[in-house]
Amino acid sequence: MEKITVQTPIQLVAKQVKTFPAGIGETFDHLANVLPHSMSRAYYGISWMEGEDIIYYAAAQQQHSEEIDQFALEPWTIESGDYLSITVLNWRSKTDSIKDVFHDLMQDKRIDDTKPCVEWYVSDYKMLCMIKLRDQ
Repeated sequence: MEKITVQTPIQLVAKQVKTFPAGIGETFDHLANVLPHSMSRAYYGISWMEGEDIIYYAAAQQQHSEEIDQFALEPWTIESGDYLSITVLNWRSKTDSIKDVFHDLMQDKRIDDTKPCVEWYVSDYKMLCMIKLRDQ
């Protein structure tokens, strides 16, 4: 585990995955197909528990505010601050174990359990699993 710092808030456009976990890939594909310059954007997964259910949003970095209405997406913000992070390499072959990575992060008493889990897809090979640390 390592601590990383998000210097400034990251504005996102997002779409909820209604059929989690089966619809994750389809929802990310939708974002990549409708958003202009989709290859130059960073992509994220945002999730949290609501009762017994996991709420999951596929998200991409927002390039302009009109994208929200133009593509019927929701605005999201990744807050600035410190995050506890685990790097997952070759993540495409490990999608079934991502929940275990977040489970390990959630055991750390420094995390803010009121904040969502964040998957940052750095590349087709590298992903960061992150949870915000409590403000000191």
